[in-house]
Amino acid sequence: MKIRFGSFFFVLFAGLFASVAFAQDAGAPAKGSQASGQSAGQTAGQASEQPAALKFTGKAAAIAVNTEHLDLNGYIAVYIDQSQWASLLRDKDAGPFVKLKEAKAGRTLVMMISDPSKMSVAVFFDGDAPISMVALKPGESASAASLKDVPKDAQKDPGQKLRFEPATIASDDGDPLPAYGIAVDKNP
Repeated sequence: MKIRFGSFFFVLFAGLFASVAFAQDAGAPAKGSQASGQSAGQTAGQASEQPAALKFTGKAAAIAVNTEHLDLNGYIAVYIDQSQWASLLRDKDAGPFVKLKEAKAGRTLVMMISDPSKMSVAVFFDGDAPISMVALKPGESASAASLKDVPKDAQKDPGQKLRFEPATIASDDGDPLPAYGIAVDKNP
């Protein structure tokens, strides 16, 4: 995937600043982001009103925070559905994760990546259920041995106020992938 971190983060943080200013002026969150009082753990009613990519990103972020105790501020979450699986097998960033599970109907993946000095996390879903995950420290490679089951309580409220700002990044082949910049509200 081609990610230009400098320009992406400038746009992301400019958007976050505008979202905060708008929310203070209008008393409502900006479109596409979660309200500042919401966390990644969402109720079924909230999830049905959101795009699938955002619903799965919220679930995956809660799992990453609860299992790996990560501060996801500044991470990018990339949503991959079964229609993108085959084309991403060759991608240098997504390929190692996509290769861990066979493509099938209803299977999705959310990768949470940051700069190379930080841990990467990927959560696999079958339908709405998280089935497994991979957490890689810098320099580690994804392998079948690195897959682990998602604990039952991993989707609980992570105790952090997470916001997801829509973005699009491109695979190595230039195909757009839905993504979200993750911001953590430090003042809940």
